[in-house]
Amino acid sequence: MIIYKNLLDNMTDGAFVIEYNGKIQLINVSAIQMLGYDEDHVIGKSMLDLMNIDKKNDEFFECILDAVYDKNQMSRIISFFRDETVRHLRVVVSPIMDKKNNIAVIVIISDMTELIDLSNKNKELNKKLSDFINRFVQMMVDNIDSRSHYNANHTRKMVKYADKYLDYLEENNRGISRKHRRAFMTSIWLHDIGKLLIPLKVLDKPSRLGNRINDIFQKIEVAVLCEKIKMLEAGDDPDATENGTKTIERLLQARELIEETDKKGFIDRETAEKIEAIKEMKCLNSSGEYDPLLTEYDKEALAVERGTLTKEERKLVESHVTHTYRMLKQMEFGASYKDVPEWAGNHHEFLDGSGYPNGIKADKITWETRLLTILDIFDALTAEDRPYKPPLPVEKAFEIMESMQKAGKLDAEILKDFRESGAWK
Repeated sequence: MIIYKNLLDNMTDGAFVIEYNGKIQLINVSAIQMLGYDEDHVIGKSMLDLMNIDKKNDEFFECILDAVYDKNQMSRIISFFRDETVRHLRVVVSPIMDKKNNIAVIVIISDMTELIDLSNKNKELNKKLSDFINRFVQMMVDNIDSRSHYNANHTRKMVKYADKYLDYLEENNRGISRKHRRAFMTSIWLHDIGKLLIPLKVLDKPSRLGNRINDIFQKIEVAVLCEKIKMLEAGDDPDATENGTKTIERLLQARELIEETDKKGFIDRETAEKIEAIKEMKCLNSSGEYDPLLTEYDKEALAVERGTLTKEERKLVESHVTHTYRMLKQMEFGASYKDVPEWAGNHHEFLDGSGYPNGIKADKITWETRLLTILDIFDALTAEDRPYKPPLPVEKAFEIMESMQKAGKLDAEILKDFRESGAWK
C-alpha cells in the first residue's frame, strides 16, 4: 500500500482508489488540492459520505458511480465547483483487477481549466473573426451595390442558389460541414469584389457606343445642315442638289443604322456588312472640311459581334478576377477560410483550360470553384437586369450550359445536381 501511495503522490494528476464496496482507500496530494478535500476526511469514507458533504458536485460523483456499477472504463469532462470557483476536470475511471475479478477502480483527475478557458477564448475570437468577415462582406457588397445595381443583384441571387443547392446535397446525405459551408458562401459573396476597381462606364456599359453615340449624332446633324447650306449656296445647280440630297440621305440612313446596331445584343452578317459600308463615311463640318463619321473606337464598338464591349474593354472587365484574388489574398484569410481567395479568383476558369485569367485545367480547379462557376454562368444567362442583353429562359440557359459541359468546360455531376435541385426556383 505504501508503494502505491508513493506512486500516486508523485503524479501531477489527481488520483484516488475506490474499492467496490464504495470506500476510498488511497488519495494523492494532487487530488486533494484539486478537489479541496481534507485527506483525513476522505480515506476510509464511502462515496455516499462524500456526496453528503459535497452537494454541489453531483455530476462528479455520478460519473464515478456509473463507472463503478458498469465496471467499465469511463472518461468525461465535468465542471467541479469549489468555493466560488469552477474548475473543468477530466475524470478517467478504470477498473483494477486481480487475477480473476475487478476489485477496485482508480480515478485519475486532470485539471483542464486552463485549456478549456483557452479553448473558450479561441471560440470567442473565432466568433469575432466571423462577425468581422460578415461585416466586411456586407460592406463590400453594399459598395458594389452603390456602384452597379445589377451586379449586387447577381451576387445575392448566387447566394440564394448556393444555399438551396447545398440544402439539396444535405438532404441527399452529401452535404458539407457548416464551417466549410460558411467559408464557401463567403467566397460567393466576395467573388466579384474586384469589380470595385473596374470603371463603371465599362462595367455597366449598356450599349456598344455608350455616350459616344451622342457625338456621332451631333456630327451627322451638323453635316446635314452644312449640306443643306451648300445646296442653297449652289442655287439652281441640279448636280449640287442631287449630290447634296444623296449625301443627306446616306447620312440619315447611317444614323438609323448606328442607332439600331448600338442596342443590338448580336450582330448578324447583314448588319455587319452594312456597318462595314459606312466605316469610311465623311461628314462636312462648319469649317467646310470633311471629318470621319466614325473614330477607330466607334468602328470597333459597332462591329462587336456579341455584347457591348470592345476587346480592350472586355480585358478590363475580365481583370476583375485578378483584382478579386489579390484583394482577398491581402485579407490573409485563415483556418477554414484560407481557400476563399482561390475559390473566388478562379470562378472564370474552365475545366479544359480555356477560361481566364490563368487558363488552368480541371486538375487544379476545386469542387468549390466548379460550383461557383456554374452558379455564375446560370445567373448571367438568366438575369433580367443586365443593361446589355435580354434574359434567357431557364431551359435555354441549361441547354447552353450542357453544351459547355459536353465541350469539357463545366463539371457534369455538379451541373446535373444543380438542375435536379431546382435551386433557382
